[in-house]
Amino acid sequence: MAPHKTTTEVYGQREQIDFKGLEPLLRRSFGDESLQVVHFDSTRLLPAGENYCSIMIKLDVLVRQDNEEKMLHLVAKTPNPADNAVIEWPIVFKKELFMYVELCPLYRELDRESLIEECEVINIWPKYIGYRNSLQGGDKIDYDSSMLLENLKHHGFYTFDKRQGLDVEHARKALTSLAKYHALGIAMKQKRPAMAKKAITQARVLGIDFVHMNDGYDNVMQTFQEEPALQTHMSAIESCFEQAKDGKPYKEMPIEPWATITHGDFWVNNMLFHKDEARNVDDVKFIDFQTYLYSSPLKDLPYFFSGSLNKSAQTRYLKELIDVYYKTFIKTLKRTGCDFSLFTRSSFDRELKKQAIIQFPISALTCKFLVSDVETYGDESNERVLNNVFNTKASDAFINKLHALIEMYEEMRWF
Repeated sequence: MAPHKTTTEVYGQREQIDFKGLEPLLRRSFGDESLQVVHFDSTRLLPAGENYCSIMIKLDVLVRQDNEEKMLHLVAKTPNPADNAVIEWPIVFKKELFMYVELCPLYRELDRESLIEECEVINIWPKYIGYRNSLQGGDKIDYDSSMLLENLKHHGFYTFDKRQGLDVEHARKALTSLAKYHALGIAMKQKRPAMAKKAITQARVLGIDFVHMNDGYDNVMQTFQEEPALQTHMSAIESCFEQAKDGKPYKEMPIEPWATITHGDFWVNNMLFHKDEARNVDDVKFIDFQTYLYSSPLKDLPYFFSGSLNKSAQTRYLKELIDVYYKTFIKTLKRTGCDFSLFTRSSFDRELKKQAIIQFPISALTCKFLVSDVETYGDESNERVLNNVFNTKASDAFINKLHALIEMYEEMRWF
């Protein structure tokens, strides 16, 4: 079959996808040199600003294997060259690849060693299909690199509108899975120290220039200074904003025992859910592991609580959700045979308060993103989209979000 090209409509632009790049990638991914791509369609999944530092492409591919044709429903994660000023794509690409190729199988292995049912083994990732570093092959990662994952939506998974946030049922499911993920990182340190050292090395390399967020912090800080009703805890707020500059919270080494591989960007846009036939939430998958850290596991929690819950979950069920996380975290450490004696509830509460204060600036900044219509910026780079969001005048919706954030911190006695 002669090579050909397909053309797809991507947010008002015509984008050429080279067939020769897709077929070799699929052949290597499936270990089948006879695989043929008959036809494929591709569409961009998300507008600029919704998926920072990469472009997500939905691929529906008709392939021929063993004289039979079948459809593959995939997602290709590719770099966004427009963002190379703030993103070192080769670093974040290698980090995410390490997560899927090495950490995911290891965590599942650690979970199986506790002799639980196979259906209970951690499975929070979309299925990994394959990758390429470039069209030319070799180890050098360039802007033709790509990672293939299964398209979860084809299997009935769904996302939430970031403006609405998760209800308590979905939040409970997300936190249960997050607690297992965090605990298995600690199990890795105790049971697979060589792999843990390798994972920590990967996680410590950031690949993101956090300095570009300083303008966003200054803009949000100005909103606090101009709104009298937001100035109740001004001294504490000014202090934590100053400490957030230049990405300092992401560069610090965590203090034991609260140290594991985190998600790093744990919010509603980075999770998909599934319901069973009775319409109960029975599964959740996490995506976008390009910014995971070696840090306190509790760094993921305040950020999630601040921007991913609906009003009811945030105001009525927050303490219950924190209990769900802690109990699952300890349960996972126990059944994997780990020493959990240092992870007392009082130690947990102190660490959570500490991380809540550290995460307050990024949580406040994210509130501005949550109320912004990034779709209106068209096909601009993610960097320009975020700069537009960060530097716009504070809207009433944003100010209301900040009020709710402070009320949550007061209720939890984090301020």
